[in-house]
Amino acid sequence: MSALGICLWYKDIERFGTLVLNPNWVSDGIYKVINWAHGNPRSIVSLTDYDNIFKNEKDRFPEDKFKDIFDLMNKYELAYSKNDGNIVIPHILKEDQPADLPVFPIDKSLMVKYVSEQPLPPNAVCMPIVRHHEDIKSDDEVWRYGVVLNGDKNAMALVIEDDRTIAMQAKGSNKSAYIERLKKTMDYIFGTYKSKQPELQYRVVLTGEDISPNTARLHEDSGIFILSETIKSHLETGRKYFEPQSKSDIDLKPTASEYHIHVYGNVYGDVYGKVDKRKTTINFRDCNIELRGSLNELIRSLDPQKDSDIIGELTDVVSDLKKAEKLNSSSATFSSGRASAPRQWGGSGGCSPTRTGRR
Repeated sequence: MSALGICLWYKDIERFGTLVLNPNWVSDGIYKVINWAHGNPRSIVSLTDYDNIFKNEKDRFPEDKFKDIFDLMNKYELAYSKNDGNIVIPHILKEDQPADLPVFPIDKSLMVKYVSEQPLPPNAVCMPIVRHHEDIKSDDEVWRYGVVLNGDKNAMALVIEDDRTIAMQAKGSNKSAYIERLKKTMDYIFGTYKSKQPELQYRVVLTGEDISPNTARLHEDSGIFILSETIKSHLETGRKYFEPQSKSDIDLKPTASEYHIHVYGNVYGDVYGKVDKRKTTINFRDCNIELRGSLNELIRSLDPQKDSDIIGELTDVVSDLKKAEKLNSSSATFSSGRASAPRQWGGSGGCSPTRTGRR
């Protein structure tokens, strides 16, 4: 700090080769692009639109810096790039849902819902659209409040925002892994909000012994949804779930297995209860994101006055985790001033290791 003011350095954007002394230049430039696109209306913006967007401010926004604004919009997940170099701004896409969306039969798909008591932040579904845009196969399958995604390993998903709910469905042989990937994105997004977190609900997977006439009818109508915390508590205590409407007991182990639900550090995977501990690897990035989300949630629950020291320490840890995410490694072992030994978990996905051997 000096008599001239404060200079801030953002290492993440140094690759753009542009020094920005006034941060308003960035925000003003981005807003001009968005407002121009919204006024036309156009959700796709090209570099050839420069003259129309900045026709009265070319001195402030030189043409050779226009692509830098595109890159920043991509980096901060306000837009995504197409193969032709144009960018798509999701929150000004068409509002109408496509008429011919794929069908996701209940008996062949999985579904989770994030249900909020208060209105969701504007266009909450836009960030998952940006993060997973490479799986969008057609411009006709993405709109302002939803998207159809096609994974590389035989999986398809549908993500829709409706009022205070974001619903995600997946089908295909790799549906469990694909919906878990999308769920991690939403967990990370909601983990950064300071407001109360939406409730996560899983659609129950029924097996033959669970299907009574009443449960079958409920399931066929719209599915049976149970809160994440309820599923975990029943798994931890080894109890079945009593469904009040059908008056039936439902085994939640198949649900936990299909959705790879974490319980006591383990993950209920493809083969429930079978664990191979001979060789495991930790997916560092997924673990990092999940841990940061949990720490941010803990920070928000603390009293800023009484717990200021703890909040400061946790905030430093979150900052270090953000830096550590840039490590060029798919696995890692941690220590905190003491000797560390490899940890062993069972299952696959998330912050738990992936099984690499066979029993």
